[in-house]
Amino acid sequence: MKKIYQCFIIIFMLIIYLNVNAQPVKIGANVMLGLPNSITQTGYGIGGIFEIKITDKFSGRLSVGTHLAYFEKEGLRGNELTQNKYCGLIIYRPYNNKIGSLSNLEPYIGLGFGYFTSSYETTHNAQMVNGGYVYGANIDDTWGVCATLGVNFMPGSTFQILAELNYNYLKPNYSYQFDILGPVKVEDKINLSYAAFKLFFVLEL
Repeated sequence: MKKIYQCFIIIFMLIIYLNVNAQPVKIGANVMLGLPNSITQTGYGIGGIFEIKITDKFSGRLSVGTHLAYFEKEGLRGNELTQNKYCGLIIYRPYNNKIGSLSNLEPYIGLGFGYFTSSYETTHNAQMVNGGYVYGANIDDTWGVCATLGVNFMPGSTFQILAELNYNYLKPNYSYQFDILGPVKVEDKINLSYAAFKLFFVLEL
């Protein structure tokens, strides 16, 4: 599966390369606060973006990042989840660098696809669920959908601050051993979708 997301990144970077000499680009880094849900607790992360302007209202973005959180789900509770994502999005900016009379403030939305790798560090070797023990869990890599809603604040000609609310939808395959009288392998899907607030610090070149 690693070859799949490597090809995904190469294709997206090739598109950027073919356009980079003609259009402005944005490069930035971000900090992230992942919102808690029924599967994971509050998470934290860092990431980066590379974005190229396609038209006055549309741009293409490559977003990468790492998200750390602790599981809340039975059988995994207290174990640490590490999630890496590689997303390609189309960003739409309906206004031209302003909202009404407010200059240098630009809202936008974005939608795209991403590749997610998920792993966890076991701090509890086995946990009791429904009278049996759960252990040996494994989470597969998967494709997902990335969506964002944000606003771009431009205090200078090149430096920008972006505030975003992100949503990532993914349901990877999930397997584990369930043991009452003997181990039985259980295969299912786990909903690792999550929302997050992000704050970017960006340079436009």
